[in-house]
Amino acid sequence: MTQVVVRNLIAHIAVLLGAVLMSDFSRAVEVGERGKGLALARGLCAECHTVEPGRTVSRVREATSFQVIADIDGMTATASAVFFKTSHKTMPNLIISGRDAENLTAHILSLRTRR
Repeated sequence: MTQVVVRNLIAHIAVLLGAVLMSDFSRAVEVGERGKGLALARGLCAECHTVEPGRTVSRVREATSFQVIADIDGMTATASAVFFKTSHKTMPNLIISGRDAENLTAHILSLRTRR
């Protein structure tokens, strides 16, 4: 094999190995406490959003259910953290940070049906 082929092979193996390690790592990380997140969601979010597992329609039509949010492609703990730190014109200006945001994220991510 030529040096170019060997370098390309090594680069491809490194990328694949990195992807496998990152996917295993991301599944292993527990962001917060799901039960506390559900309790918080029931208190702060349930007036508009459906926060229970398996339910995809919310009381307020424009309020996406947590189940639908959980099943969005690319929904991760990082995406959730960014969401909680961003204002949204159709939502009250809630400040959710620290452990509360981590717990809400844990609850939302626990609802995923698509892996």
